[in-house]
Amino acid sequence: MKLLVAAGGTGGHVFPALAVADEALKRQHDVLVLLGGVKTRIPKKFQKFKILRLRAGRNPMELGVGLARAAAILSDFERIDRIKIVATGSYAVFPILSVATAFGIKFYLLEQNRVPGRVVRLFAPFARAVCSTFPKIGLRKEIWTGNPTLRRNPIPKLSAKKRLGLEPEDFVVFVVGGSLGALKLAEVGYKTASLVPNAFFLIQTGGRFTASERPNVRLFDFIDDMELFYSAADIMVARAGGGTIAEAAIFGLPTIFVPYPFATDRHQHKNAEFIASIGGAIVIDQSELTPERLAKLLKDLSMDRSKLQKMSNSISKFARPNAAEHIVKILERGC
Repeated sequence: MKLLVAAGGTGGHVFPALAVADEALKRQHDVLVLLGGVKTRIPKKFQKFKILRLRAGRNPMELGVGLARAAAILSDFERIDRIKIVATGSYAVFPILSVATAFGIKFYLLEQNRVPGRVVRLFAPFARAVCSTFPKIGLRKEIWTGNPTLRRNPIPKLSAKKRLGLEPEDFVVFVVGGSLGALKLAEVGYKTASLVPNAFFLIQTGGRFTASERPNVRLFDFIDDMELFYSAADIMVARAGGGTIAEAAIFGLPTIFVPYPFATDRHQHKNAEFIASIGGAIVIDQSELTPERLAKLLKDLSMDRSKLQKMSNSISKFARPNAAEHIVKILERGC
């Protein structure tokens, strides 16, 4: 199978696409990765892929250049009728999906959120299938596969804590704002640490927040080994993108979600509310997030391990660790 995997934007769109590409490569398929408008760092392990760049823009001139580039890329294939495309739902894939629709090339969409994005809604009628992170997202051709992720191998908690230089009894709070970090979460997490001295805070900043480390705080610009940090954490404070939620589920990680308030169609709120409805998370609106409120919540949870375990069990039910394999099998059989 000749597979073109297209993605762009933030890690929430790029990493699921790379997970599918990785699985397809393992299954001996010919894979080409097309990236446009990427706003996150690509892990070194993916240098093994042949990666082409597509200019991604929304003004007419940039769109025209993108369409021409997409047409040229597809025209380079000897048998265009044998190509399959899988694309995530960012504006960066608009050119390649437009050309694929015009050429009659089979394509499949990945939707990471509870509310389908504009690009997915636009192209879903022409897609062979829409592989969704959440069930029942309101599209006719949807298949609930879960969100493909690069991080799906939990490490025993005590081993993970030891590798990070933490004590077995430490109550570990992992604060993460997605692939780019979140300034608000980093700031509040840092201030909260002084109010909860018996907890240890691991804060991923995305390089957007600088401060001196404290005895119970470590700051990280970017984390390559997320599996280690997920495994060591007792609870996470995070945005509510589809990728973060999928990974929290795989690691059985109770989470306090603070949805990004400016997300299109409030999709992060819808994502978080779904997980909260099954008992796997607590949702706090960013406008209500203060160090004092977060500190009280963390103190209460640290003293109620039975509630944490129930949250862990509940979010684990949402886990789909084999999502990438499921999607590649759909591509293979030509659903």
